[in-house]
Parts: sequence; C-alpha cells; structure tokens
Amino acid sequence: MKKIVPSQEKTFPIYFDGEWYLLVNPDVAEAGIDPLVHFMDFGAHEKRNPNPDFDTETYLRLNPDIASFPLGPFLHYVFYGYHEGRKFQAP
Repeated sequence: MKKIVPSQEKTFPIYFDGEWYLLVNPDVAEAGIDPLVHFMDFGAHEKRNPNPDFDTETYLRLNPDIASFPLGPFLHYVFYGYHEGRKFQAP
C-alpha cells in the first residue's frame, strides 16, 4: 500500500474557517452572529478574509476583472477561480 505524504505546498483555500473568522473579527464575535452567516451576508462584500490562507485584497489585485462579481472575491474563487487556475497569493 502506498503511503500518502502530505504535500508541502499550500492547499487551495476552498473552505471557511469560522473559528479563525471570529478570532480576527472580534466585532462579529461580540455581536454573537454565526460567522458563516455574517460572512455570507456582510463579510464577503466588506472584503473580509474567510480563512488564514485566502487574502481577498491580493485576489482582487491579481484578478481585477472580478471586482464586480456580485458574491464577492472568495466565492468567485470557489465557483470559478479555482477551476480557472487563478492566483490567490502573490508569487
């Protein structure tokens, strides 16, 4: 049986980290709002980062053509950018 060794490369950040989101957004934690609900309703449009690996501002800088995507940069990456091979981190 082949042993699977974790890659040393960063994995693609197609996930939402609720604990991390509350840690870096104390206003959301203090308000007692579910972090995913806040991100979907407000955070994505406020350009808040969904996890420690995805930087919204960097994604927008590297992909300026998606600035008007109605669901925000992170969801653009999840639905399209990942499959299109778009960069989410500076080289």
